[in-house]
Amino acid sequence: MNLIMQLEEIDCPVCAVGDYELLFKAKDYRLRLAKETFNIVECRKCGFIFLNPRPLREALLNFYPVDFHKNDSSFLYKAIEPCFALAQKNSIRILKKYQKQGRLLDVGCGNGNFIHAMQNNGFDVSGVELNLEAQKYVPLDLKGRIFFKELRECKFADKSFEIITMFHSLEHVADIRNLLEEVRRIIKDKGIFFICVPNADFFESRIFGPYYYNLEVPRHLYFFNQKTLCKLLATNGFVPIKVIKEDFSEWVLTPASFYHGLWNLFSDKYIFKSRILKLLSFIPLVLVKILLRIIFIFDSQNVKIVFQKSDQA
Repeated sequence: MNLIMQLEEIDCPVCAVGDYELLFKAKDYRLRLAKETFNIVECRKCGFIFLNPRPLREALLNFYPVDFHKNDSSFLYKAIEPCFALAQKNSIRILKKYQKQGRLLDVGCGNGNFIHAMQNNGFDVSGVELNLEAQKYVPLDLKGRIFFKELRECKFADKSFEIITMFHSLEHVADIRNLLEEVRRIIKDKGIFFICVPNADFFESRIFGPYYYNLEVPRHLYFFNQKTLCKLLATNGFVPIKVIKEDFSEWVLTPASFYHGLWNLFSDKYIFKSRILKLLSFIPLVLVKILLRIIFIFDSQNVKIVFQKSDQA
């Protein structure tokens, strides 16, 4: 049987209950590497939203392109690259409020861009990444600092790290409880666990549902909001100490997301097929996104929270 078609059904990762309802069915509109339709369900007990059933763990990497972690050189990316740099500086500033130096681990570090910046800020850095193709894009001075294996397989000592970060990686992790248990083991008692995930309550998600650009099934297995992220971490021994609000630089990091969401809808419903119209609508819809971003000023595209260990065993 083709790996792509091998699916597993799971209980809610937050409350471990198998009682859920279907919200909608979604496709891989973003990278179009999967032809199948996937179920997005909501737990009836705790409200957590997740992919169910989902591809088997062994098949998940089939849905990532070989250049997934290559540095983007497109014109659009170059135009907004300063905003990425500002967002990264803001994350570094937040972390240094809690810890000026020490050992840092980035889980799901990709090509090591973030830990490279933290290394330049005086931290002793390590990274974990499952996608072997990312090795091609790792800076030379990070060689040997990134482990291309499961976190548990790295066999870090107990209480090894002052800081552990996960930027847009928690939603990709198949065995999420196992990973969080390992994070709790290797982080120091007063250590910082900084998580950033896409926000399922963002206005574009509410508008477009299955056509939302950042839904990104089946690579994204979970769809968090602030409440469900805190619930998940609480059940795994962590407490939130700071919710980070997005700054202005992060408002423009996905300028074309509204454009893609609308055209995902149009193409699926066969409303418009014109490539010329699609091309001509790009700039107007980017401007619409900017206007809506002002209207939904209190919406955050991402949930960013700083956690620490709780006192529970």
